[in-house]
Amino acid sequence: MKKLFGIMFFTVLLIAGSAWAAIAPNPDTAGPINCTGAVPMVFHYTPEDGANSLRGYSIRVTATSEVFFEWNDGAGDIVVSELGEDDTWIEVIENGPNDFTIDFTILGPSSGLAGELDLFTITFHGAGDGDAAITMSDVVLRDVNNQNIAVGTLGAGSIAVDCTPPDTPGLVAEDPFTVGLSNTISWSNESASGADQYFAERARDFGFSVDVVSNPPVSGTSDEFTDLIDGQIYYYRVRAVDEFDNFSPWSNVVFSTQDDSPPVSSVTALPPIGNQLTFDVFYTAIDAGIGVTSVDLYVSFNGGAFESYGTFSTSPISFTTIDDGTYGFYTIAIDGLGNEEATPASPPDAETTIDTTDPTGTFVINNNDTNTPSVSVNLDSDITDENPPLLMRFSNDNTNWPDGWVAYAVDQAWTLTSGADGVRTVYAEYEDAAGNVLYRNDTINLDSSGPDPVTDLIATVGHEKVTVTWVDPASGDAVNIEIYRGLWHNDAGASIYPEYDDHDEQAEPARPADRTAAFDSAEWSLVTTVGAGVQTFTDAITDRGVYYYELFAVDSADNYSNPAVVNDRATNYWLGDLDPEGIYDGDVEVADLTVLAATYGTDPDDVGLYNNEADVGPTDDTTATGVPTTDNFIGFEDLMIFGMNYSVAIPLPTGHPTFDNQLASFIWQRVDQQTWTLHLQQSCNSLKGLRLKANLPSDSVVSLVRGELLGAQNSPVFLKNIDSQGLNVGLAVMGTDTGLTGAGELFTVTLAPGTDMTALELTTRDVSNADLLFDLEVLEGASDAPLPTAFSLVQNYPNPFNPRTKIAYELPSSETVRLSVYAVDGRRVAVLVDEVQGAGHHFAYWNGMDNHGQPVASGTYFYRINAGSFSQTRSMVLMK
Repeated sequence: MKKLFGIMFFTVLLIAGSAWAAIAPNPDTAGPINCTGAVPMVFHYTPEDGANSLRGYSIRVTATSEVFFEWNDGAGDIVVSELGEDDTWIEVIENGPNDFTIDFTILGPSSGLAGELDLFTITFHGAGDGDAAITMSDVVLRDVNNQNIAVGTLGAGSIAVDCTPPDTPGLVAEDPFTVGLSNTISWSNESASGADQYFAERARDFGFSVDVVSNPPVSGTSDEFTDLIDGQIYYYRVRAVDEFDNFSPWSNVVFSTQDDSPPVSSVTALPPIGNQLTFDVFYTAIDAGIGVTSVDLYVSFNGGAFESYGTFSTSPISFTTIDDGTYGFYTIAIDGLGNEEATPASPPDAETTIDTTDPTGTFVINNNDTNTPSVSVNLDSDITDENPPLLMRFSNDNTNWPDGWVAYAVDQAWTLTSGADGVRTVYAEYEDAAGNVLYRNDTINLDSSGPDPVTDLIATVGHEKVTVTWVDPASGDAVNIEIYRGLWHNDAGASIYPEYDDHDEQAEPARPADRTAAFDSAEWSLVTTVGAGVQTFTDAITDRGVYYYELFAVDSADNYSNPAVVNDRATNYWLGDLDPEGIYDGDVEVADLTVLAATYGTDPDDVGLYNNEADVGPTDDTTATGVPTTDNFIGFEDLMIFGMNYSVAIPLPTGHPTFDNQLASFIWQRVDQQTWTLHLQQSCNSLKGLRLKANLPSDSVVSLVRGELLGAQNSPVFLKNIDSQGLNVGLAVMGTDTGLTGAGELFTVTLAPGTDMTALELTTRDVSNADLLFDLEVLEGASDAPLPTAFSLVQNYPNPFNPRTKIAYELPSSETVRLSVYAVDGRRVAVLVDEVQGAGHHFAYWNGMDNHGQPVASGTYFYRINAGSFSQTRSMVLMK
C-alpha cells in the first residue's frame, strides 16, 4: 500500500449531499488512569443506510489538559487506519498542544469504503487529576463522487485521570524479640484514601541498604517475611499503592530481633547410689535471648523410656521414687518465646540408683533348652543385687536341698530325678547379705528318644554335583538333618569309575546301623548339617564316581533318628560325557558321539578300540540318570543312554513334549536279491531308537545307508552296524525327550549276492528308553514285479477294519506323494505319507490314530492321494 503524507486540498462542491453519517470515539468514556498511564480511543465512522462509500475525510481532534497526545513526523499517539486501499494520502497537522487535524483520502479510481469503519486511533496519556474532554470539530466527509456526507451525529469523549497517591500506612510496633525464623508485620488500613495493595520491605540496617528484601504486593494489612537469621535484628517498612499505581511514601520503620535458639540446661551430678526414697535434683539453665521461663524434668527408670516429671521454674526439684532401681534425669528448658531445648543426644545428664529390695534375675536349665536327653544338666543363673555377696541353693522337690547354701555362681552342674521321660522341675533360691531371698524355678523335658527317620530320600545326578532331596520326619521334632556321603570304592577307598560292578576290588559302602556307626565308619563322611525344613542339598564333587547318601534327623535334645528307610545313590556326572579333548565339560555332544562311534561294537578284548568310559548302559533303572551296570560291551544299550543325555549341558527344564502315539509300524521290504529297506509307516515321535539284528554268515559284508527320513530330522541321528556280529544295526535320535518325526525310509541294508539272512529281531525304545510297542511286516519279492504304467489308488483292505488297514497305491514315475485321511466333515485326521517316492508298488497302514496319537471314533473316513498331478479319494469304515 502506498501512503502519501502532506498537505491535502479538498475541492468543496456546492452540491449538498443527501446522505448522513455519525462519528464517535470508542469508548466514549475511559480511565481512570494515573499520570504514568495511557488509554487508546478508536474514532469510528457509521453511515446511515443508502449512503455512498467514503473516499476521504478531514477531522480536527482536541483534548483538555488532564491528558496529552503527540505526533512526531509520522509516529506517536495517532494511528490512521489504512482501510485496505493501495494508494492513500494521509496528513496529520498539529494545530497546537492537544490539537491535531487528521486528513485522509483515497488516490486514483476507487469504489470507496462502504459500511462502518475505524478511521483512526489516538492514545491519550494522563497529565493531571480530573476528567479530560475529547472533542471533534471541522469535520469534512466526502463520498466517491466527492460529495459531502453530512454528519448527523458527532460524538465526544471523556477520560478520568487520578494522579494522587493514597495515604502512607503506619506500621504497628514490633516486640523486641520474634520467635523462629519468620516474622509477620502489620500496618494501618489506608483503603479509605484509595490504597489497593501494599508493598513491604525488610533490611538489616535502618537505612535499608543491607540485605534488602521486597515481598510481592498484598491486599491485606499484614505480610510475612521468611528465611530470617537467628539472632539478627531486622528493620521493616511499607508503602501503599492505589488501583492507578500511585504509590504512597514509605511508612515509619520498626524492628525486631529473631530468636530461634532454645535455652540450654542440665541436671547437676547425683550420688551414684542412694537409699532415700525422696531427694533433691539440682539443675542449671541459661538462654542467650529473651531468657528462660521454665524447665521440664524427665525421668527414666531402669533404662526405660523417659517420662515427664513436671514443669518447674526454680532449682532444686524435690523428687520421690516409685520403686528400687536406677533413675536417670535430664531437663528441657523453655524461653519466653516458646523456644524449647532439644532432648539430649545421650541422656541422662545425671543418674543414681536406689536399692531397698531383694535380689533380681533369672534362672534356667541348660540355657533355657526345652528338652534334654540326659539327667545331667547345667543350671544357669543370672542374678543381680546391690548388696553382695549372694548365696544360692537348689532342689528337685522344693523340700530337700542336698548341697545347702553355696557361693553364687553363674553355672552349676545338677542331676535331675531319674525315671521315665517327662517334665522335670528344679527349684532355686538366692539370698543377699541382708537376708532378702529370691525364689525361682524352671522346667525341662527329659527326652531320650530320637525323631522318626527321613523319608523319600532321592539322589539326583548333575555335572560334578549330586542333588539330594528328602522329606523331614513325620514326628515333627527334628531341628537338624545330618547328611553323610559314601562312595562305591576299591580296596584303597578310592572311586572305581567307570567299571563299578566289573572292578576286581569293587565294594559298595555298607549301610550304617545308626548315626554313631556312620560317624565312626571310614566308608561314610559327614558332608553337612542343614536345618529342618530345608529338604534339599546340592553336594559339589569333582571326582567321578557313584555316591551314596544316608541322612539322620536330630532333635533339640541331640537324639538321632535311625537311617532313612531307603537310601539312594547317583553319579556326579552325565553318562556319555567323555573327555575326548582332556576335559569333562558337563555336556554330551558331537565330540562324545565321535568316541562312541569309534568304539561302538567293541569289548575289552578289542585292545586299542574299547573305551570303558563309553560303557554306560544299561543303567540300573534303564534311565539316562541311573547308575551304569556295565556289561563290558559298547552297543545299543549305551547308544540309548548317549541319545537321552545328548546336549544335556547341566540340563535346564525343557517341559514335557506331547508324543503322537505309542505304536511304531515298520515294513522290512526286500528291494532286490541283495537289498533290504526298513520303513517307518506312520509318524511315531515317541520312537527314539531301535536295534535290528539278523543272523548272517560269518564272512558277510554289510553295506548300511541311511534313508531320507533320517536326513530330514532336526536332531542328529546315530546309525551304525556292528559288522562283527553280522547284521546288528543301532539307531537313535540324539536329544532329551527327542524322537523321530515323520514317516518314510529309515535305512537300506545291502548284502553280498547269495547271502542268506535269518532270525530277524527288532527292538524298539521310546524317549524314556522303555520298550515301545511295534508291528513289523516283512515283504519279499517286490523287486521282481513290473513297474506300474499308470497311477492308481487301491481300495483298502480289510474294509471295514479294526484296528488296522492297508492302503496300496501305484506310481508309474517318481513323485512327491501325500496320502491323508479325512473325517466326513472334511477335517484332516492323519497324514500317512508325505515324501518323494520312486516308481513302483507302494502301501501304507492306518491304525485308527490321529496325528496326535489319539484313537478316533468309529465311522466312515476318506483317504486321498496326491502324487504330482494325480489325485484320487476313496472311503473306508472303521468299526470298533
